[in-house]
Amino acid sequence: MSSSDIAKLFERASDGVLAVDAAGRVRWSNQATAELFGASLEGRLLTAFTRDADALARVLAPAGEARAQLHMTRQDSSSFRAELSAVTLAALDDERWLLIRDLDAADRRARLELELRDAKAIASAMSDNAFEAVFMHVDGVIRKANAAAERYAVVGPGGLEGQRVGDFISSDALPEIYARIAAGDERPYETMAKRATGELYPVEVHPRTIPVEFEDSQLRVVTLRDISERKALEAQLRQAQKMEAIGRLAGTIAHDFNNILTVILSSCELAAELLPDDHPSAADLAEIEDAAGRAAKLVRQLLTFGRKGARSPQLLDLGARIEAMYPMLERALGVENQLSLALGSAPAWVSVDPTQLEQVLLNLVLNARDAIETEGGRVAIELEPVELDAEALTGHPELEPGPFVELRVRDDGVGMTPETQAQVFEPFFSTKSAERGSGLGLSSVFGIIRQSGGMITVDSELGVGTCFRIRVPAARPTR
Repeated sequence: MSSSDIAKLFERASDGVLAVDAAGRVRWSNQATAELFGASLEGRLLTAFTRDADALARVLAPAGEARAQLHMTRQDSSSFRAELSAVTLAALDDERWLLIRDLDAADRRARLELELRDAKAIASAMSDNAFEAVFMHVDGVIRKANAAAERYAVVGPGGLEGQRVGDFISSDALPEIYARIAAGDERPYETMAKRATGELYPVEVHPRTIPVEFEDSQLRVVTLRDISERKALEAQLRQAQKMEAIGRLAGTIAHDFNNILTVILSSCELAAELLPDDHPSAADLAEIEDAAGRAAKLVRQLLTFGRKGARSPQLLDLGARIEAMYPMLERALGVENQLSLALGSAPAWVSVDPTQLEQVLLNLVLNARDAIETEGGRVAIELEPVELDAEALTGHPELEPGPFVELRVRDDGVGMTPETQAQVFEPFFSTKSAERGSGLGLSSVFGIIRQSGGMITVDSELGVGTCFRIRVPAARPTR
């Protein structure tokens, strides 16, 4: 192989390659060498381009060192660290072929590669651990998605890639979304997304179009945030505000109406004393007084709902009091149904009105009885201490985090629809006929619990049953 053949072989090498004679004069160098030194070296002494002449001499010497590191100087006088590797070819004993590698550039490349690797790792970690779902799509076909998007969609790693965006959006929302994509609309909006299980859930969408051509199309980046919890909290807050407003209105009306009923009842009593027993109007007067008495009872329930009713709280062990009420509650439930207690062994001290407590439990047990359509139904009263934080008390700003006592009344009755659950504590709302109730039982329970500084919620499912959950602040017994 001739020198020209070797030169052709190394002409396009990325590292510098050159041939020198015994005196160290460059006979030939490739383009990479010229770019490295900023000038062609051919015909020039290599020693003119280094500050380590002795190290260079050892590499150039016949059978000398095969490799050495030294400082080289460019045409513009700037310097760099280089590694020289000598190659002796048997057919070309009068030439010494050298490979020059820029160590500074290699270090920079290594650092850049490390930084790039770290940047990719950080970006991947941030993406996969992000709270929000992020995915990229081209013309509706998902190209990349982070771990949050896969969690939202309930698919495994990589399970979204190649899937169509429309498969994970509510079909009712697709026309509007496609119109937004076609118009290039990048304003945030809310819609309903769909998991692989078919479950719909609300999301907040932030679309962005990236001006990067990908298969003749532009990438569109979409960020999704699951707002199910936010929507639930908003609904809970609206319900609490609604009940508060209804309570104030009901309490105010009931208070004024109670004053009117007081006059009616007082007048009836006075008239009854003045009329003889055999007077033709005596029976009518008694009917008026009875009706006014029933109205006064309803007014008292409304006042309780509006938290304006009179109460006499006492410190008592809730478990012991419920156990004492068991015979009465069992009779109210009926012999055809079963009542069970799970009250725990430790005392559960609370500050409540004993009479109102009796009213609460009796109302809930009677409500459970009416929800059980067949004989042999089961109702359970459970009691346990709980610790509630600020998150658990969302929607109840009047309550302070801390220890509470939780009372649950469960039944295996017909259950309620979500619409019924949303209205179940409102005054005069009832799913029963007018002959079976006034619709004030659960509203008075609501008022009593709120008056006692607690909260009441309901969980129900059609065909499964209902659980009323009461939480009141725990109290410390006096010594």
